[in-house]
Amino acid sequence: MFTLGSIAYVQSGYAFRTKIVDDPSGDHCVIQGKDIRADRSLDPGRLTHIRLPGGRATDKFVRKDDILLMTRGDFPYATHVGIDLPPTVAQNSFCQIRVRNPGQASAEFLAMLLNQQSAQRQLRQMRKGTSIPHIKLADIRTLRLSLPPLKQQHLLLELHAAIKRERAMSQRLTELRQQQLDQLLQSA
Repeated sequence: MFTLGSIAYVQSGYAFRTKIVDDPSGDHCVIQGKDIRADRSLDPGRLTHIRLPGGRATDKFVRKDDILLMTRGDFPYATHVGIDLPPTVAQNSFCQIRVRNPGQASAEFLAMLLNQQSAQRQLRQMRKGTSIPHIKLADIRTLRLSLPPLKQQHLLLELHAAIKRERAMSQRLTELRQQQLDQLLQSA
């Protein structure tokens, strides 16, 4: 068993002092909760362009293989950033997690692990506050995880990808069957 803080750096997202407003001429982007798809993947086409107040916050830039963990609200979830982004920060409703040693832990695996029931149960128990529950960074760093060897992590990621493909194909088959039924009913 490892603590998250022992295998990854955990820092808060960027704290905005004002409302985030899209500025098409902005030289930075911001990731907000609305930019995360239902399958917990990032939709880079939805990012809001901004002019970052106070200049560049390079220590807060989101990099490929970072993990964003939603720390506010009832449902904490992790998103793996699997692509290079332009200069981008994450809103402070996320915390930013960066694996310390990629030879020990795959960022993609760690994000998948954070979305599993055992980690979700721990995260929900860490929530504080009543109107908008939140999780403190210090608590996130103490999250206990079981981390298999890197080779096994990659095999489990392949299995996870196969399950996602199977789920998508099953959903598509259901849609096609419904279309077939609709056509049969119209011709009857």
